Amino acid sequence: MKKDNHGFSLVELIIVLAIMAVLTAILTPQFLKYVESSRVSKDEYEADQIKKVIEMAWTIEIINQELDMKPGESIIVSYTDGASEFSCASTYPHLEAEMESTINIPFKYLSKKHRGQTFSVELICDPDGNYRVEGDAKDDTCWSD
Repeated sequence: MKKDNHGFSLVELIIVLAIMAVLTAILTPQFLKYVESSRVSKDEYEADQIKKVIEMAWTIEIINQELDMKPGESIIVSYTDGASEFSCASTYPHLEAEMESTINIPFKYLSKKHRGQTFSVELICDPDGNYRVEGDAKDDTCWSD
């Protein structure tokens, strides 16, 4: 009488598990790099949104209406990871409070690269009296510890 074999032998199962372990060991680091790069991209996108909101408020004179900046002057505005607070390295003490009340952006940076860092842009009154905001979220010089 012939015996029907239905199923896998122990050796076949061990071989399949070994192949799966090798594939997992190879693919996991690549997957983690992909996740981190997407988090960095998200952080840079959100920092760019911060810049655009500052730029919009700046150009429609919500922020600069009381500053009376002279052509050629500039102010550094910094936004810290996870906080909805701005700090302004300037001689205009009321600007910081005005920005906090005008612009509320509670972003939280996710990537290891930007966690705990500060994103800064520069508010500039050019020689022609035009206002602009400079700084690029993809530029590492705009990020500091």
